[in-house]
Amino acid sequence: MWLRLLLLLAFLLPWTAAPVAWAGAIHSTEPADVAALRNDRAHTAESLLAQLDAWGKTAPTPLAAGWAKLAMGEFADELEQPERAYALLNEAVAVAASERADDLAVAANSRLASMYANRGDANRASTVLQTLEAIARHSGRKDWMALWAYNRGVLERKLGRFPDAIRYFEQSVADARDGGNHAQQARSLNAVGLVLSRTGQFADALARHNEALELAQAAQDASEIARTFRMLGFLHRNLDDEELAAQNIREALKHLGPRDVREGIALRGELSRSLLKMGQVEEAARFGEEASEAAMSLGSPPNKVNSFTALSDVRLAQGRIDDADLWSRRAAEQFNTVAIRDQVQIHANRASVARARGDVKTALSEARATVDGARKLGDKVLERSALDALSDIELAAGDAMAAMATRKAFQQLDKTLAIDVAGRRVAILEGNLATQRSESQRALLARDNQIQSLRIARQRLLGIALIVGFCALAIFAFVLFRRYRETQRLHAALIASAGELERVARTDALTGVSNRGAVTEQFEQLLAETQAGQRPLAVLLIDIDHFKRINDHHGHLAGDAVLRDAAQRMRAALPDTARFGRWGGEEFIAVLPDIAPLQAEQVAERVRQAIAANPFRFEEHAIAVSISIGVAAAPRPERRGIDRLIATADAALYRAKNAGRNRVEVG
Repeated sequence: MWLRLLLLLAFLLPWTAAPVAWAGAIHSTEPADVAALRNDRAHTAESLLAQLDAWGKTAPTPLAAGWAKLAMGEFADELEQPERAYALLNEAVAVAASERADDLAVAANSRLASMYANRGDANRASTVLQTLEAIARHSGRKDWMALWAYNRGVLERKLGRFPDAIRYFEQSVADARDGGNHAQQARSLNAVGLVLSRTGQFADALARHNEALELAQAAQDASEIARTFRMLGFLHRNLDDEELAAQNIREALKHLGPRDVREGIALRGELSRSLLKMGQVEEAARFGEEASEAAMSLGSPPNKVNSFTALSDVRLAQGRIDDADLWSRRAAEQFNTVAIRDQVQIHANRASVARARGDVKTALSEARATVDGARKLGDKVLERSALDALSDIELAAGDAMAAMATRKAFQQLDKTLAIDVAGRRVAILEGNLATQRSESQRALLARDNQIQSLRIARQRLLGIALIVGFCALAIFAFVLFRRYRETQRLHAALIASAGELERVARTDALTGVSNRGAVTEQFEQLLAETQAGQRPLAVLLIDIDHFKRINDHHGHLAGDAVLRDAAQRMRAALPDTARFGRWGGEEFIAVLPDIAPLQAEQVAERVRQAIAANPFRFEEHAIAVSISIGVAAAPRPERRGIDRLIATADAALYRAKNAGRNRVEVG
């Protein structure tokens, strides 16, 4: 009897010792030695591949050899040996079919689907996914369904079909939750968040990433923790907060192991982009060089596109145009081996390089291809960036009408994304103004009722006077006189309230200067006067530089204080004859009658210096602020209407922004 028990234990021991390859699995055909090597994150893929190669040659069964081929295929993929990886993984699929090992088939087909999708081979990826789906549905296992739905979502995302991608990723989240696979649940949540971020749904994206981070940390999955911080970095970049983006990417780098070479390449490339946007060019160059060097030796095609274009952008910032063109061409060599999003990134980089070379025709072609690709993807954030670049190139090409049309499309998309916190603040202020107007109207109605009540009281007093007679006439006259004076006072108050309501309607609630409607009326009046007298007229369009950073770093109260103080400084620096007001958000406008173009530029420079000369104070903080100004002058006003002048000033303002901000440009 004891001998039988010992034999039974010897038979069961390998199964109980083997780690579970898929969450929720009851039985696994994977050998424990193979599972240990596949889960090893402390060694390089190259050393693990060598160990598996040696182990596979002495594998005890054909099925064990099949698992060894799977693991070797995964390591070959990580080492950017795609042909070897494909061969090994397909051999593993064949072994799984002959041995009827569904878990091996699921693992091998999942890796094949991922490789095909990431290398832009949608047809093969779709075929493999059909096989994977059939196995998962037949088994009824939720963890396998979660894996299939995730890979299908990746393919849909690569093809730019974002609604379908979100649907599959959400299905994967639900199936992984039901199957008890927290690591897959975190991975799928991150995938949902990435797509939501690209379509401008930032709050929902942040919630998904935070939930994924909790699950990954609970599962102690270092790779997924790193991936989550990378996703958070992308999210904050889309919100124009490069400092927080860089902080999250640096945190992601801390969780990488020796096997995470490709993830490290992607992270260093993205960190290079954030540092470049923050003006830290040398550090950006260092990370871009590290990413590109690693990508050349061990990077996937998407890795190469990401790192090469990042380094090309850095070289442009350094003024090394030939080097930028070299890295841009290396990225373009990967064009036919990557998915649409990476191709869009190549177009955007080629446009920047062509513009730096003065090749406006090529720059326009590449920029338009960037916009078309972003729209094909449905990526609102990418489209917004592409429109911004295209408008600048069209303006440089001298096509002002096309530039204005593109800029309007950019502004409309910017409103749709609703990422401008300052804009939401303005909406709140406008709502407060509407409330003030409503309250003033109610007060006027109340005073009118009071006047009516006084009239009724006067009639009653007349009746009493008739009854009391002549003796009470003197008293009645005195009371009537008092009531008459009160009526006059209330009437005067009514007129004053109407004037106050008119003033509130024409004044910006936050800064105290004229609002857009009032400035427009004054503009029309001045234009009519200058047309009649053949006198010159000039317009200054003023925008506070990096105003969002002030709100993000110091809070909205600080932003409001800067807007108020800046308005007062600008008003004081303008001539007494100028009409000045808030145009919207952090933008102001000044209309200058009887002033020549050269004088208008001098006035604009005086206004710019008034802002830049001294920092603004808020509580204990000193906040450095600068402005950009676009100037438009009309020596013959009858030939230019209001819209034409404002469009000219607006185009000049864009040039000032594009040239580095804190400057004056004349249209």
